[in-house]
Amino acid sequence: MNYNVNITLLYNLINNLSGSLQGSIIFNNLLYQLLNDGRIIGKLFIIGSLIGLPFNLMSGYFADKYKRSYVVKVGAVITIIPCLLYLYFFKILSNNQLITILYLYRILGVIGFNTKKSAFQSLYSDSIPSLERNKYEIYKFFSSNLGQVIGYVINIIFFLINKNKWNIDHLKNILAIGCIVNIISESILFLLNDNKSLDEESEAFDNTNIIKRILPNSSLLKINTIPYIIVLSRLCLGAAGAIMLSFVPILLKQNLGPVGSNYYYIVSLLMFSGVAFILEKTLSLKSQIVAMVSNIFAEVFLLSCLLLFPSTWNLKYLLIGLILLQSILGTWHMSLSESIFMNYVKKENRGKWNSISRVAYTIGFFFLLLAPKSLNNKGFKKIFLLSIILKFIGGLIRSLLLFII
Repeated sequence: MNYNVNITLLYNLINNLSGSLQGSIIFNNLLYQLLNDGRIIGKLFIIGSLIGLPFNLMSGYFADKYKRSYVVKVGAVITIIPCLLYLYFFKILSNNQLITILYLYRILGVIGFNTKKSAFQSLYSDSIPSLERNKYEIYKFFSSNLGQVIGYVINIIFFLINKNKWNIDHLKNILAIGCIVNIISESILFLLNDNKSLDEESEAFDNTNIIKRILPNSSLLKINTIPYIIVLSRLCLGAAGAIMLSFVPILLKQNLGPVGSNYYYIVSLLMFSGVAFILEKTLSLKSQIVAMVSNIFAEVFLLSCLLLFPSTWNLKYLLIGLILLQSILGTWHMSLSESIFMNYVKKENRGKWNSISRVAYTIGFFFLLLAPKSLNNKGFKKIFLLSIILKFIGGLIRSLLLFII
């Protein structure tokens, strides 16, 4: 296995472990406990995303112009800074003063993430063989999910010790541990090396002979539309996902509590990985694409049923189970879409295309502004309808792949 691939998988494992210890469950609930207003969390995420967008675009440009590993290392340094700030201040500042540090922590973290994301993904794509890209994307997907599962298990242990309560001091301590692990993971990125990526073996399917062998019924013109199809569909699906992102944490917080919320994420992550792995091993590429498109429309059907039969919302465990199923249907194919995307983008343009894709996906998170404070608010059913419409449009766009691949 390629050197950069090994480094990436190790980084993903440790970084996502830290993400579980400082991510949405911990950070958002800490901020919620301090502010008692969930809408500020969504607005803070949007502000950070707005600030991060130009860094994302610059990252893609510089990743194609200079060594990708250099851009990744700059992003790693930016990401480490807010972790150090939090570790220094979280014990000495009052809770009200700590809010400012948390704002800074989130914004700098998003900037760091956006600075390195496109270059990081491009370097990984340059380091894996095109003909085996989906397999290696699943490895990355699995290492990320495994790291998160380990982190959520640690969260459960901490919350059981704390009698399954959202306690501010307890949340602050978990976040601090997450920061330490995150610093370790970001340090791993300094081991990446452009000189150890692959050459022609990782190039896009832009050679006519390769196209005829891989996709005998497709024209070069159709092939060139694939990146556009992926980006446009991610714009719609990302927006729909953002709406669900505003819904699920409130659903879990009101019904499952700290330990139950972590169990929910563990089950969902294991299911994402398991379904992706099984389908990659048992189905052809064409069949996987059929399954991906079918699952998107199955999501639309499931969410429509939840909207048309509001009595379901009163059966909390059934509702949670259905949302879990919807989440599995919409997430397992992330590695598949990424492998298709990178197989049809030339190496010298991967940084820019990854930036464009990330921008399209991030734009969807502006729909978090629509999120109401409570699960009982009728506004949730309105944004549910919007999510259904966006998923349907995204599914139609992605179904175009069926006529090309």
